[in-house]
Amino acid sequence: MNRPLRELSPIEFEVVDFDSARNAWATPRSAVAAPTTPPAAPPLAQNWEDRRHEASPEDVSPTADALLWFAKLPEPIRPKHLLASFPRVLNRIAAHWAQRADCLNVLEDLLIDRRGTRSGFAPPIAEEIARLRDYRVLER
Repeated sequence: MNRPLRELSPIEFEVVDFDSARNAWATPRSAVAAPTTPPAAPPLAQNWEDRRHEASPEDVSPTADALLWFAKLPEPIRPKHLLASFPRVLNRIAAHWAQRADCLNVLEDLLIDRRGTRSGFAPPIAEEIARLRDYRVLER
């Protein structure tokens, strides 16, 4: 499935000559003046365990919109295991459900990871995601 590449933002940099760069490299940090701009936000944790513990309440419990979406689904399609085990994922699917193409991309990303292997979810959850995908494909 061909998907458009995500747009990357430009990298900001300052053009300097070689001698200035060498001096900046050799100068101890304590001797450098404090920046005039506020410091950037700390980078997001790269380790999933760290990211999981940083999750906001909206990420660890289903949102009202997600619960409403869940209730509107036909009973056999409702992803009950997903709701119980991965509310963050349920929130993401519900948020994209109205945009068919986006929703199908989200569901495909959940079923096949970026390494090209099968989903990392347990079989009952992977089956629920596949059912949602099939239902969304057929739904008008």
